[in-house]
Amino acid sequence: MYQVRITKDTGLMIMPMRQNGEITGIQRTFFDSFGKKTERKMLGKQGICVLPPPAGVLPRNLGTGCAKNRLIGEGFETVAATVQSAGWAGLACFFDGGIVKYAREQAEAVKDLTPEQIETAAASIFLVDRDQSQAGQIACAKAVKILRMAGLKAFFAMPPAHDQGGPKGGEKGSDWGDYPKEGISSDILYAHLALAIAHGDQDMPEIQETDINPDSGEKITDYTDYEAEYAKYKYGKWRDALIPETPVEARPVSEVRQFLQTELQKTVSDYLSWLKDDTKPFLPVLMMPTTGTGKTTAIKALIKDAELKEAGGRVCVFTANHKEADAYQSAGFFHFYGRTDDNKSPAFCPAYATAKIAQEANHISQAEVCRRCKHGYRWAIDYYSELDAEKNKERIEEAKQKIAEMGDHWTNVIPCKWQSHLRKALDAKYVVAASGSYSHSLTKGALAIFDEHFETGKGIKVKLEDIDEWAKRNESILTFLQKNNGEPEKIGRHKKAAVFFQKIALAMAAWVGKTGSISIDKELTNAIMQILKFAKAAKKFGNDIDLADWETLQFNRAGDLTSAPLRGAHAIAESLKFGDGFVEDGALVIASSLPIMERMASGLPTVIMDATPDPVVIDVVEASDGRIVNAIARQNIRIKRYASRFWGLSELNPKNYGIARVEKAVTKYEKLIQHHFSEFGETAYLMHARAFKSLGFEDFEYNADGDPVCYAGENVRNIQLGMAGYWGRHHRAHDEWAGKELVIVGGFYPPDREVRAMYQTSRIAALSAGASPENWPVWRDEIVFMLDEHVCEGKADVVCRYPLPSDPYIRKWLLARITAETVQAIGRVRGANCEKEITVHIYGGVPLAGLGAHGLTVDSYELDPECVGAVKSEQDEAMHEQREGSLARCDAICSRVIANGGTITRDAMQAEVDAINAANAELGIVDQGGCGDESYLWGVGMYIYTTPPQIQMPDTAVIQDWIKRRMPILADHLSTKGRNGKLVKEAREFAKLYGETALADAMDYAENLVNTSETKENAKEIAWDTIENNPDATTIQLAGARIVLNAMDATEDVPAPWKNESDEAKGSAKDEDADEDEDQGEQL
Repeated sequence: MYQVRITKDTGLMIMPMRQNGEITGIQRTFFDSFGKKTERKMLGKQGICVLPPPAGVLPRNLGTGCAKNRLIGEGFETVAATVQSAGWAGLACFFDGGIVKYAREQAEAVKDLTPEQIETAAASIFLVDRDQSQAGQIACAKAVKILRMAGLKAFFAMPPAHDQGGPKGGEKGSDWGDYPKEGISSDILYAHLALAIAHGDQDMPEIQETDINPDSGEKITDYTDYEAEYAKYKYGKWRDALIPETPVEARPVSEVRQFLQTELQKTVSDYLSWLKDDTKPFLPVLMMPTTGTGKTTAIKALIKDAELKEAGGRVCVFTANHKEADAYQSAGFFHFYGRTDDNKSPAFCPAYATAKIAQEANHISQAEVCRRCKHGYRWAIDYYSELDAEKNKERIEEAKQKIAEMGDHWTNVIPCKWQSHLRKALDAKYVVAASGSYSHSLTKGALAIFDEHFETGKGIKVKLEDIDEWAKRNESILTFLQKNNGEPEKIGRHKKAAVFFQKIALAMAAWVGKTGSISIDKELTNAIMQILKFAKAAKKFGNDIDLADWETLQFNRAGDLTSAPLRGAHAIAESLKFGDGFVEDGALVIASSLPIMERMASGLPTVIMDATPDPVVIDVVEASDGRIVNAIARQNIRIKRYASRFWGLSELNPKNYGIARVEKAVTKYEKLIQHHFSEFGETAYLMHARAFKSLGFEDFEYNADGDPVCYAGENVRNIQLGMAGYWGRHHRAHDEWAGKELVIVGGFYPPDREVRAMYQTSRIAALSAGASPENWPVWRDEIVFMLDEHVCEGKADVVCRYPLPSDPYIRKWLLARITAETVQAIGRVRGANCEKEITVHIYGGVPLAGLGAHGLTVDSYELDPECVGAVKSEQDEAMHEQREGSLARCDAICSRVIANGGTITRDAMQAEVDAINAANAELGIVDQGGCGDESYLWGVGMYIYTTPPQIQMPDTAVIQDWIKRRMPILADHLSTKGRNGKLVKEAREFAKLYGETALADAMDYAENLVNTSETKENAKEIAWDTIENNPDATTIQLAGARIVLNAMDATEDVPAPWKNESDEAKGSAKDEDADEDEDQGEQL
C-alpha cells in the first residue's frame, strides 16, 4: 500500500520497503507542482517493492516462452510503467546492487526446487536503464547471467535510443519510466519492451566489475571467477547440478568378493529347496557386481559344489557370446553351440541353410525344421538303435518310413550331428551356452544363471505382403474347415482372423508415409490369441513356440522348404494386448518377449549376474518380489569428463557432410590420440567404428614372418596393437586394457529413429513378465524428441546433444540403457583390481545419467584440449551474433515505425532507413568500415547517444526470419498486405480470440511440425491432415497447421478453422450489454 499527499506546490509519495515480506523501511519521494521528482529520502533499511498489475490490465505475451514473467527494475517509475503496459507483476529494487542481490538470492533458492519447478518458474525480465554510467546495465547483465547459470530464464531489456523511436530521457540517459512522462502510448512501450527482450543478449555489456556488495554489508560470494565459470557453461555445456545425486556406497573389493560368494551360495541353497518342492515359485535373483569382483570365478566354482551334485541339480550358464563361454568350458562345463554349417564342428547341421531361412523369418528350427528333416530322422534311427533297438523298433521303422516318403533311403542320408550335440547338453549337469541358445527344454530342472547381458524381447516388422500371405493361407484353412465340417468354434476364430487381417491392412494403409499407432478391436485380438493358445495346447509345434496355422513352414514331399512366411501372430497379439504396435515406413512394427522372460514370470530358478542390468530385468525382479544384490566395489579410477563436443557419428559420414568434413573430423581424432599418448602401450582408446577404420586401426603392417607389428594408419603407428577399439565390439567383456589409462570418445547409443521400436520391445518384455504398467507407459504419437536437455551426472548437469523423448519414464529407460554401455567400457580397465589410480577420459557422448548407481562419480569437468580446435559453439558464435545482429537492426528500424504510429511494411522500413541515412549525411558522418565506435552494432551496442553510421536495408531473408520470430508479439503492428498478409491477418484474428500466448504456442507448434517433417510436401500434408482429419486436434495444433499452410501459400482459400468462432464473437459483441471488461476477460 502506498500513500500520496498532494498540496498546492508539492507532492509526497510514501512507500514501504520490504525484505522477506516484512517492512524494513520507508521511502519518501517529493515532487514539484509539475509532478517532477525533486528529492528522495529513506528511513530504515532499503528493500524491494512489489507492484501488482492494475485491475483490468491483462498479461501480454513478451516472447519469453514462459507461462509467467516478472518485471524487475531499479526505479519505481520504470517498473510501474512496464507493469501497466505488459500486465505482469513487477519488483522495484531501488539500486543496482539490489538487482544483483535479488539474482543471487533467487539462484540460491533454486537449490531447493525440483527440475519441474525450475522449468515452470517465472522468467525474470530486467528493465535496464539506458544511462551513460552503465552501472545499471552491468548490474542487470550480471543478474541475467547468474540466473541463467542457475537454470532459470532471464532477459535483458533496454529501451531503444531516441533516434530508434525510444524516449528522449534526461541528461543521464533514458529508461522505461520515461515513456508515460513523454506521452508515449502504453502499446508502443509494450512493443518496444517485447523487441528489447528479443535482442537483449546483443545489448548486454561485457562485465568488467563482478564483486558489488549491497549497502547492507551482507557477505556475498566472491564472483571474481564468474566469467570463467560462465564460459565453461557456455562452451563446456555443463553446470552445477540443480539436484545433485550422491553415488551409492562402494566397498573394498575383497569384501565384495566374499559377499558375492555368500549370496551365490544362498541362492544355490534356495535352488536345492526348490528341487524338493518345485510347486513353489523360485523368486528371481539379480546380482549387480562391479566388473572385476570375481563373478565368473564364483559361478565356475559351483561345479565343485558337493551338495549340488548330491542333490542331482543342474546348472546352465548363459553368456553374451561363445568367447565368454570358453572360460566355463575350461572349468569343466559342457559347451553347447547352436547349429553350424561347419562339418568339423560337433554342432554341424546338414540342413543348416534351411534352418537359417526359417530363423530369418522368426521361426524356431527345433520345433519346425527338425521335425521335417530327413537328417534328423536318420539321427533318430541311430540314436534309438544304440539305446535299445528292440524296445524302440516302432520309432526306428517310422523314421525310416519318413525318409522313404521323401524319396530317399535312410542309409544314404547323413545323420544330424547337432542333434547328438543337443542330447549331450540335455544330459550334462553343467552346461554353458550363448544366451541366444536359451530354451525351456535345455534348462529343464536347472538353475539358470545369466552371466551379463541378454536380450529380453525381439522386434519384428510386418509388411503388407506378409499380411497378404497370411490372409490367403487363412482363407485356405477356413475353406478346408468349412468343407470338412470343422469345429464351429475353430471356424469362428478363423473368420475373425480374416477380419483382423483386413483391419490391420487398413490401419497400415492409413499411415503410408507417416508414423503412428494402430488400434484393433479387442475381440479380434482375442481371436488371434485363442488360435495361438489352442495350437500350443495341442503341442503341434512344441512347448516353446506360439504358432498360428497360417504362418507355418511348408515343405514339399522331398522335405525341401517351399514357403517360409513371417512368424508374427504371437508378436502382434502380445503387442496389441499391451496397447502397442505402430506403423513406420509402411511396415507394422511389433515386438514379443523372449522365453527368458516367461521363465522369470513362471517362477523357474533364475539368477542374473550383470554389472549393468537392463531396466526391464530390474523392474521384473522387483515386481516378482525377487532379491536384488548390490555388490558395488570401490574402483581405483579417476574420471575426467569433457562435454564441450558431442563427438557423434554424423561428422564421420561422408553422405552427410562430404569427404572434406570427414577428413577434418579424423584429423581431430588424430590430435586427440597424440595428446593423450604417454608411454608405449600405456593408453587405450575407444571410439566410433567409422573413426577406428578411418584412422587405420583396422589394417596392419607385417614383418617377414607375416606377423602384424603395428597399425597401418600413418598417425597411429605408435599405438600398441590391441590398445584401440570401437563401440559395439570392444567396450564389453575383455580385460586387454586392464590397468591402462583409457580415452573414451563418443558413446554407444541407438539412432533416434530406432528408439521407439526398442522401447516397445522392452515394454512388452517387461509387462509380459509382470512389471508395473505405471513404469512402462505407451509411446504416444504426441511424444517428441527434445534437444539440448540438461541431464544430471551426479554433481553436474550436462547438456545432451542427443535427442531425448519428452516422456520422463521413456527418457529414464533410454538414458539407463546408454549409461550402462559407458559403465561397461569403464570396466575394461579393471579399476577394482588395480593398485595405482587409473585415469579414464570421457569425451562427449550422451550424458551419463545414474552413474552414481554404479559407485562411480566424475572427478572433474574440463574443456577440450586446445589441440583439437575450437568447439562448434565457439565457431558458430560469430555467425549467431551476426544473425541476431541483423534481427536486432530490424527491431531498431521497426521500433521507429511503431513509435511514429505506422504499420510495419517493407516500404515503411525502407523509409526509416532512408531517413536515418539522410540525417547521417547531413551531419557528415560516414561508415568507418568496422573501425571506431560508430561501427559497434548500431542500435545494439552500449553507446547511448552515438549517432548511427550509414546503414542498409536488411535483405528479404532477414525480414522473413524477423517476421516469423516477432509475429506473436507484433501482430497488431504488421501489415495485412503483401507476401505475409494472409498470415498476419489470421494471426491477428487468432490472437484476439485466444490471446497472444496461444499464438506464440501455435508458432512453436508450426516450427516443430516443419522441422520434424522430411520434406515441405510432407509438412503440408500433415498440416492439412491435422485440420481436416484429426477431430482431437487442439486449437493450438489447428492454428499451427494453418500457419504452416499460410507460409507455403497452400491454404487453397479455405477459411481458417477458427473463422466461424471469430465471426460469432463479433456478432455477439454487438448485442452484448454486459460489462466490457468482464467480456474481454472471458474472451481472452
